[in-house]
Amino acid sequence: MLALAGGALIVAAGGVRAALFPSDRLLVGGLDASTPVWSSTGGHLAFLLHDSLGAHVGVYDFARGTHRVVGDTTGSDAGAFSWSPDGTRLAWAGPDVTGDGRGAINVYDVATGESKPVAAGSSPRWKSDGSILAECGPDHPLFAADSDEADGATAESGGEGAGSCRIDVATGEVSRIDAPAQRVSNESPFPSRFAVSPDGKRIAYETLTDGKKPGGLGKREIWLTIRQERP
Repeated sequence: MLALAGGALIVAAGGVRAALFPSDRLLVGGLDASTPVWSSTGGHLAFLLHDSLGAHVGVYDFARGTHRVVGDTTGSDAGAFSWSPDGTRLAWAGPDVTGDGRGAINVYDVATGESKPVAAGSSPRWKSDGSILAECGPDHPLFAADSDEADGATAESGGEGAGSCRIDVATGEVSRIDAPAQRVSNESPFPSRFAVSPDGKRIAYETLTDGKKPGGLGKREIWLTIRQERP
């Protein structure tokens, strides 16, 4: 159980089981959604959507009260996407778009609603300097707009297997880091099940519906609650 001012969240392995304060379903329409992550401004919430076609990245805009499906993703947890430090862009891991089997790191701009691929790789993590760290394949980490490997390669790997690379989002330059790729760990004992907004006033959490699918679990939903101040 997570105790908070004015209430508590009862958390289990499958998500939040009960919220002891008023909550509202954030997404309507029977969507299967999970893994909420706030932007630094608190104005947007990124999450994963799941359907028969696979997983997709979604972004909820609180000013507009709607969400947008950003694109398909190869990820299945919070490692699939990462907010920029200023909360204006979202890096996310998309599927192969070149036909060579490598996934692509894409950047979504919340102001324009547009996404663009910037490099081949997976598990993007924005850094405070504005660059992105990612897991890259053993060869040719740069994703060229024309998919020409001769023009698109800016670095060679020093060995077999995936490694880490740094992506300069402004220039598109990719440089390999001489260290094995590492996924960022989540120190929370209940990773990806709930997220507190930057101002500490709102909590987005994942829970299961009561209805059960034949032979499986119910759908996951994302709910939003406002922390109640004690008098």
